[in-house]
Amino acid sequence: MAFPVGPANGDKHTVGGREFTYDQATDTWKAPLAQTPAGSINSTHIADGTIQTADIADDAVTSDKIATGTIQTADIADDAVTCAKLNAAIDCLTDVDTATTAPTDGQYLSWDDTGKNWVPVDAPSGGGSSGSAPSSVPTWTSPDATISSTSTWTKPAAITDDTWVWFYLVGGGGGGPGFYHSDNGGGGGSGGNARIVAFPGSAVPNSLTINVGGGGARGSGTGDGASGGTSSITVGGTTYQGTGGAGGRSYSMAAGSSGTATGSIVGSSAVTSAEFSFASGNTIQATVAGSTFGGGGGIALRSKNDNIFTNPGGTTVYGGAGGGRTSPANVGTPNPQVPGGGGAAHSGAAGNVRIYWSSGQ
Repeated sequence: MAFPVGPANGDKHTVGGREFTYDQATDTWKAPLAQTPAGSINSTHIADGTIQTADIADDAVTSDKIATGTIQTADIADDAVTCAKLNAAIDCLTDVDTATTAPTDGQYLSWDDTGKNWVPVDAPSGGGSSGSAPSSVPTWTSPDATISSTSTWTKPAAITDDTWVWFYLVGGGGGGPGFYHSDNGGGGGSGGNARIVAFPGSAVPNSLTINVGGGGARGSGTGDGASGGTSSITVGGTTYQGTGGAGGRSYSMAAGSSGTATGSIVGSSAVTSAEFSFASGNTIQATVAGSTFGGGGGIALRSKNDNIFTNPGGTTVYGGAGGGRTSPANVGTPNPQVPGGGGAAHSGAAGNVRIYWSSGQ
């Protein structure tokens, strides 16, 4: 076949329907490679091991290059698909939904049986547990431990990670006034306030400092009574307190108020409010006359020769009663009771901390 004489590099010449290009470096006319029809080469034409991983450029194999059903589970070796080979968000899984509600820092996936998928939820505060609240309250009259003065408590081996541990804290009662020998009288000290909190055992440290509030001192001379001290614990960086009752005031005819109570269950996603109520008969409450969990208030006083206010102090179900007066001559008798009773003509009673783990599960 005849080709042009003295061609320049890159010149083209057609012979028999094929186009040739002149390569000056090799002084030859080169024909193009024959085109392979699409689909003419399949896996049966490629010997095992012919194509190595290094021969395939990154991102060269995409989903549109692979026919549906071409790769079966049996074609994939165990551990062949690693995290490094995947480039997909967890939401691509059919039973995970992080698109409807985007996750935030610290959340984890929890199964939503209504939607039949995994969704992001807040982690329980204060420690781990099954996420369910205790099914009952403790037997309040039977604590497993009673702490009467500030000390270090060691968690017993009987408390497991899943055991609910209840702390019932009562602050010290307020002291009575120093002055009551007149028609103006003196007001009684208020009862110590209660704080009840429950934790899963996993959230309770092995060693815990428990502060117990002392009773407020009775006023000196014509002075007012001192406030009671605060009982407290600190768990998971949060301090929980049963504050002391206010001291009684001289020249006042007001009886001391009874201690109030608040409570919470920490580490349970089943409880949506920081405050909670107990079952009927154990409702956290406070009234002028008495209290369920806080200390009772001390009675107001007039002259010891007057028959007015010859009554006991404020009553309470689980706290200490307030100081009272059984007769005109017996001012301040009976004395306020532990924990948290407010004083009449007496210092307030100390608080305490009761701990429960055998009941209240």
